[in-house]
Amino acid sequence: LVMVYLRIDTLMIGSMLGEREVGEYALAFRLIEPFQLVFGSFSLSLFASLSGKWNIPDPAEVRRTIGKAALPAFGLAVLGSLVLSVGGPSLVRQFAPEFSQSGSVLVFLSVALIFKSINPQLTAILNSLGKFRLLALITFVNLSAGIVLNMIFLPRYGVLGAALTVVCVECLNCVLQSV
Repeated sequence: LVMVYLRIDTLMIGSMLGEREVGEYALAFRLIEPFQLVFGSFSLSLFASLSGKWNIPDPAEVRRTIGKAALPAFGLAVLGSLVLSVGGPSLVRQFAPEFSQSGSVLVFLSVALIFKSINPQLTAILNSLGKFRLLALITFVNLSAGIVLNMIFLPRYGVLGAALTVVCVECLNCVLQSV
């Protein structure tokens, strides 16, 4: 379910817009993927650290543990978002001018990077608490929202609509996991 949620945008771009647009979108998405791998590493460490701490009566210790993973991930996301949104479009124009719209897509996806840094940390917290059904429900809601928003935004805005959908769904994911 998670893999479909993470890839539904590309599938819908291919079926609604075409192969060229998939390439435009994929180029921008590939530039933010390395950050997601780093955020995943932070979340794995956080999950392992928290799994044994919930029965510790010291909430300050739990907060420190969360901060050790979440703050560096968030800081990296802010830095990466700034670098990619400012320098990414010109980099795309220089090295892949045939995919010039990828630069604009990258700016939107750079905003999503902020949420993509927080969400794995929230998922690690919920997993360490054993909230598996809640996470499955949230994933289903995210997938449904992604499908609906892509159906609305793709015809109107093309690949920028897919990037806008990612921002909206990642923000929704952050809110749902935080509640």
